[in-house]
Amino acid sequence: METHSRSPRDSLRNAALSAWLESLDDVACSIRSYLAEASTLRQECDPDRFTEQESKSHGVGAPHIDIFSEIDNRIEEMRDLEVQLFICRAAMQEFRNRSTTLVPINRLPPECISQIFIMGSIPEPEDKDDPDADDPREPLGKPFYLTVYRVCHRWREIALNTPQLWISIRFSDSAPFEFSELMLERSRGCPLYIHLDCLRLRADIGTALHLLDVSDPRNPDSRRFCAVVISWRSCVRTM
Repeated sequence: METHSRSPRDSLRNAALSAWLESLDDVACSIRSYLAEASTLRQECDPDRFTEQESKSHGVGAPHIDIFSEIDNRIEEMRDLEVQLFICRAAMQEFRNRSTTLVPINRLPPECISQIFIMGSIPEPEDKDDPDADDPREPLGKPFYLTVYRVCHRWREIALNTPQLWISIRFSDSAPFEFSELMLERSRGCPLYIHLDCLRLRADIGTALHLLDVSDPRNPDSRRFCAVVISWRSCVRTM
C-alpha cells in the first residue's frame, strides 16, 4: 500500500486551520451567551417594569441609571468589535475566493480572464431616447474595470496587467486629475478613447490648462488618441 507522508509545512497548515476553527467555535459560543445575557439585562432593566414605588421614589429610569451609563460607555466598544469582525470576514472571504475548487473561474489562466475583462469593458450603446442620458445630476455608474479590480488580489493583478482595460478615459474628475493620469499610465502604449465630460468637469483655469496639455500634439499620449468625445450639450442648456 502506498503511503503519503505529510510535510512539516502541511502539519503547520492543518494546525492553523484547526486553531482557526476552534477560535470560530469559541466566538460563536460567546456570541450566543452574550445574546442571552443581553436579553436578560434588557428585561430586568426595562423602565416599563419598574414598580410604582420605584418610580415615585427615584423618578423614571433613576433606579438603574448606573446600569444605563455603563451600557452607554460600552456602545463604542461594541461598534469596534463589529468592525473587526466585518474586516476579518471580508479578509477570509477574499482568501476563500482564491480557491480553484470552490471558485472554478480561478482555474482559468490569467490570459483567459484578461480577455473576459476586455470583452466586459466594451460599453453598451447609449440610449438616445433616455432623457437623463446627459444629465450631470445623474451619478455615473461604476466603471467595469473598477468592479473587477476590487474583487480579489488575483483579479486586481490581472486587471493591472491588462492595459486594454484602461484605454477608455473619461475626464470627469477635478484637479489635480490623479485618476485620469493613473488611467493614462495603466493603458501603457495602447490606443486611447477620450471622453471630455464637460457636464461634470469644474469650469476653472486648472481644468482648462490640464485639458489643453493632454490634447497638445506635442504630448506623447495625444498621439495615441483614436477618438475624442466631448459632452457639452447639457452644459450649454444650463447656461
